[in-house]
Amino acid sequence: MDKTVHARKRRVLNSAFTDKAVRSAEEFVIQHVDRWNRLLIEGNHGQTWTDPQNMSGLSDYLVFDIMGDLCFGKSFELKEPGPNQFRHMPHTIADYMQIMYPVRR
Repeated sequence: MDKTVHARKRRVLNSAFTDKAVRSAEEFVIQHVDRWNRLLIEGNHGQTWTDPQNMSGLSDYLVFDIMGDLCFGKSFELKEPGPNQFRHMPHTIADYMQIMYPVRR
């Protein structure tokens, strides 16, 4: 990679990930993770064992909600139960990334 381009990108990313910036995001992350944990526990319905769940999909929804809140100031509420018109978005983006940027082995 061109060293000038790399240096510019590094400066931009360094300003986004300062200690102060990361600490300011902590409140949003904790809020979403706490709600996600409550939803997982509530889904138990008092049973000792719950039905198997796709934790990969559920964690995609959590991350998407956190990023929506941090980037746009509004969560997409994908982790919440019930229908949601945006629920397909994390999977659509992942599919697009696999097509456009395949992992080479």
